[in-house]
Amino acid sequence: MGLFSKGRPDTSGPVRPYLKSFAGWEAPSTFATVEDSLELQDDFAALFAGHNVDDIHGAEIDDWAYLVRDRNNPDDYAAVCVWVQGHFVGYLDHATAGKYVVELNGLDAQELNLVVPCHLWAQRTKSRLANRVTLSLPPVGGVGPVNLFPRKAFTILPPGEEIPLEDYDNHIAPLHPYISTGKTVPVALWMQEDDGGLGAYLDKKTYIGRVPLHAAELIVPLVRIAVAHKLIPVARGMLTGSNIRNDLTIVTGDTRTVGSHWKPTHDGGK
Repeated sequence: MGLFSKGRPDTSGPVRPYLKSFAGWEAPSTFATVEDSLELQDDFAALFAGHNVDDIHGAEIDDWAYLVRDRNNPDDYAAVCVWVQGHFVGYLDHATAGKYVVELNGLDAQELNLVVPCHLWAQRTKSRLANRVTLSLPPVGGVGPVNLFPRKAFTILPPGEEIPLEDYDNHIAPLHPYISTGKTVPVALWMQEDDGGLGAYLDKKTYIGRVPLHAAELIVPLVRIAVAHKLIPVARGMLTGSNIRNDLTIVTGDTRTVGSHWKPTHDGGK
């Protein structure tokens, strides 16, 4: 069996990642660790093949880690398996996993992994290969979506400023299921042919507002880059209030914060 699972992961052994991943809405702000493992010596030896683990300071690697919920773990209700380069490197520490359980359950329900930057260290001692994995996680609340992502390939626009949308008061009905949650709503941004602005959609057909022109001018270049890569550009939408009075904003970077040579990632992951 390969690294990625095509459906519900096998319950024997560590749960394998799904085919698609989500990179988180916001830049990493929390660091977590995976405990040093004596049982996974072969996996760490393979990860550090070609690196000088005999050095006095050990060897270090920067990579990406795939986090997937293990709902069937009898020892930890919030268990999260951590994979790097196809190798199981252990479980996210219990305290951190408990903080992210709601968000990771949401991703698991959509068959999505959380992919995060990681730093690996290993050093050979007289008796074993000491190891440490440090994960860079987005803040709690900046992980999981409320509704489903687009069915077609998409990319998450980089973090940035909070921008209030216009014209959403006339298109609030599709948002009613999400108003009471006060959580994140993935919003797809599409070019509008009439004025060159940006329309905001729950999917390609459900219009929910537009980006103000002064902000759209700086975001349009990123949208064009995503489209050129055949990816739907998705911003983090933030919906608060009630069915009577509500506010809808998006959080996204622009050419001032990420430049004009931004490179999108497929499906929000690596």
